Amino acid sequence: MDPDTTSPLGPDQPGRETPGGGWDGGEATALVPRSLFDIIGTAVTLYQRNFGLFFKIAALVYVPWAVVEALLRLAAGNDAETVNLVVAPLTLVVLPLLFLTQGAMIRAISDVYLGNPVSLASCYAYVRRRLWTYIGTMLLAGLLLFGAAALVGFLCAMVLGAALAGAGPVPVVATAMLVAGLVVLPLSFWITFLAEAVLLEGRAGLAAIWRGRGLAAGRWGSIFLLALLGALIVLALQMPSLAVAFAGWGLRATGVLTSLWSGIVYSLIMPFTLGAQILLYYDIRIRKEGFNLETLARSMVSFGG
Repeated sequence: MDPDTTSPLGPDQPGRETPGGGWDGGEATALVPRSLFDIIGTAVTLYQRNFGLFFKIAALVYVPWAVVEALLRLAAGNDAETVNLVVAPLTLVVLPLLFLTQGAMIRAISDVYLGNPVSLASCYAYVRRRLWTYIGTMLLAGLLLFGAAALVGFLCAMVLGAALAGAGPVPVVATAMLVAGLVVLPLSFWITFLAEAVLLEGRAGLAAIWRGRGLAAGRWGSIFLLALLGALIVLALQMPSLAVAFAGWGLRATGVLTSLWSGIVYSLIMPFTLGAQILLYYDIRIRKEGFNLETLARSMVSFGG
């Protein structure tokens, strides 16, 4: 077997997960609805048994970028303005690579879960052919969310400005921003499964956004809890960086260490957070559309991959 190719659950686990939680040795079994606890547990199992493949996919971009960022911060010294002027534009340049990595991880986790052959090269090649559609759809969704927030905030500020004429601009603006955030927050759930709609179903643009809305409907609680869990794990893993920041080691040392550590952290955590999200995506399709493993595997768009 190719060293970068893994069976569904790792080289020592050639079977698939059964409804009872074990691993059969051959034929695919029907997927069943899972509780949120089961989804998290399955994501952990997939992560453990495919750690090598998942880490390589993430680290291929995140670690080199972390090294480059650290070197830039080292060269810039303690001048915060210089650091920001150099790092921020380069972040925009590397952004397509970050989308590529996320897409490759989504493809890998999906293939692993469905029992399809998967390798690092095939995942990156698959997403590369869909990359600009993926980025364009994500940017469109971001612009729509930003536009909705700006519109709600503007209208709220107009109303509050008239009602609180003597209160000054600060309370009006703060209240308008809060209301805009509360109104737009539910809309953000629509884009939770946007990547899956583009990369696993072949949708794009508004069709992908509308598909994401349909998938997320009725599952906002699960989406929120998984996002909260991921944020807490990232926060816990970033504690060493926060400790360095509060230790007073200087901007240069803090920036270098934080950049390097962040590259490692995101390479480690992304397979789990995306894994839980993808398992929730499939759980939703099972519950809403009655798909089984064979149907799901056939429905995935190959795009030559």
